[in-house]
Amino acid sequence: MRHGLRLASVLAAALIVPTSLAGATSSGWLSSSPIPGTGGPVDGAMDAEGNAIAVWPDDGVKAAVRTVGTTTWRTEVVTPTGGPIAVEVDGRGTATVMWGENGPTVGSWLLKAATRPARGRFGQPELIATLRGTMFQFKLAVGPRGDAVAVWQRRDREVELTPQVEAAVRPAGGSFGPVQHLGEARRETQPADAAVDARGNVIVAWRGLTDEPPPDATTSVAYARRGGPLRAETPPAGLDFSSEVAFDGAGNATGLGTGPQGIGSVVRTVSGVWRAPRFMGAPTVQFPRLAVDADGTAHAVWTTPPGPVGIWAAERLEPSGPWGRPTLVAQEPIQALVLRLGESASGNLIVTWWDSHGEWRASVRSAAGSWSPSTVFGAGCAPTDLAIDAHGNAIVLCERAATGYDGSGPLLRSLSVPRIGRTGEHLRFAVSPVDVWSRVVKTYWTFGDGRWATGQRVTHTFRRAGRFTVTITATDSLGHATTASRRLRISRTT
Repeated sequence: MRHGLRLASVLAAALIVPTSLAGATSSGWLSSSPIPGTGGPVDGAMDAEGNAIAVWPDDGVKAAVRTVGTTTWRTEVVTPTGGPIAVEVDGRGTATVMWGENGPTVGSWLLKAATRPARGRFGQPELIATLRGTMFQFKLAVGPRGDAVAVWQRRDREVELTPQVEAAVRPAGGSFGPVQHLGEARRETQPADAAVDARGNVIVAWRGLTDEPPPDATTSVAYARRGGPLRAETPPAGLDFSSEVAFDGAGNATGLGTGPQGIGSVVRTVSGVWRAPRFMGAPTVQFPRLAVDADGTAHAVWTTPPGPVGIWAAERLEPSGPWGRPTLVAQEPIQALVLRLGESASGNLIVTWWDSHGEWRASVRSAAGSWSPSTVFGAGCAPTDLAIDAHGNAIVLCERAATGYDGSGPLLRSLSVPRIGRTGEHLRFAVSPVDVWSRVVKTYWTFGDGRWATGQRVTHTFRRAGRFTVTITATDSLGHATTASRRLRISRTT
């Protein structure tokens, strides 16, 4: 996830959009649980089903994995050597971890990566590049199919060159290609942002600041079609969107940032045309964050200093459309730092922030668009990352522990419903419900003939012929339920 953010006496906010959050409230936050062996900055991710991974530096690179249906973290050693870390997960649940370690000569670095398939173990490290100088500001982006881009900044110690922005691209199922020089970042500012779409296309954006006051912010962009090199492009002027870029399902890219007219966005269409920026006001903005779903619906969150800090959110329904009126999510007495923004097709949102008392707070927005009052869900540990799965379950990681958010009902694994049967026949029905964070407390079947049963494995006999809808509902201890239905045809026994 996003690497290198340091939190000190600031408020941290993160926006998340679950796939299914019907009926969920901020009461879904659970008690923190320790991650064995952690003690430094932790980076993490969740796959679509809710399996979580956390990585951290500790005499090398270590990882802890928590699979759905278990309550403990299993620790693995990724490599016995290593430094700064980033981790991302693709649509199949394969995790990619990237880190740097000292090279064979003084002043050299080795940038490496390793992958871990879902329910597997880490493979042998892959060398991405051998670099000389100081390496910093890492960014790793992974697309749904497993295509990836690694981006970093590098400074040559001996000649004190300005930071160079470099990248390497990996096709799905392949290895990282050669290092590509993208340009200069004229001062050490912030990590570049990058995104990979479902086709394997890549976009990278970064910012440089001149040394002359006032700072002259510029956004540089490089784009690559799958399998091709990253090539420089010229986006419209008037908007610094270097910290936030994202793709929709069609391959349109959106950048979110700030300019003289306040917070706004710019769109690069899949055909390569850059649209003029669209602004939504709020001239004094900090830490804008962006997420875009497959249909092109975008959500933005930002803060407005100084004085009492407002945490604001806005929505854009389509790439070519305008932004809606910003909504005030919460107000805090200190500066705010946005950490994370996620997106799903349903439009449900979660925003979390760290207040001046060191407490984590959260507010939940249903698909109807109303925000719940903020509530405290954690304290006592500086947060380092936040991740979400496809169903609306989330995890906040800190230096020693993890706090989960239960935002959806159980997964209905191994659902078995006969397609046909006969009257008087004892038919078998089965399901294996598992929940990412909570206990499954009830499994309830209805058969479409006025009768019902409870349990994960049941039998039922139909007394008359016809077509029936069998419905299974599993409920967890927080009251979140998941329902699925299947049709079957019953013939009369002759």
